[in-house]
Amino acid sequence: MDAKPPQAGDWPWIKAAVAYIAATFLALLLYFLSFGPVRRFSATISPPTMTTNGTLFTTRQIVTYPRWVGIVYYPAFAITENGALADLYWRYLQWWEPPPTNN
Repeated sequence: MDAKPPQAGDWPWIKAAVAYIAATFLALLLYFLSFGPVRRFSATISPPTMTTNGTLFTTRQIVTYPRWVGIVYYPAFAITENGALADLYWRYLQWWEPPPTNN
């Protein structure tokens, strides 16, 4: 009985695992990147209101989203609040903000 030794570098399970990991990473990346356009085109933004107490000026703007955006993009909202990538992700979302209008 001659048993053949396994071929070196022929590991189909590693190739499959790398493909699944890459596909999952790509799907997550596209999910988080899609929040920018969804945020821009589905948000209702109120006009800014300014309040003052004599020395401090505060501007407030209310942004509302359809209910489905809050459900589908809950992880994206959570990333903007805290985490290592919060600042980078927030800057990406600001890139999608509509340009200011001159009234």
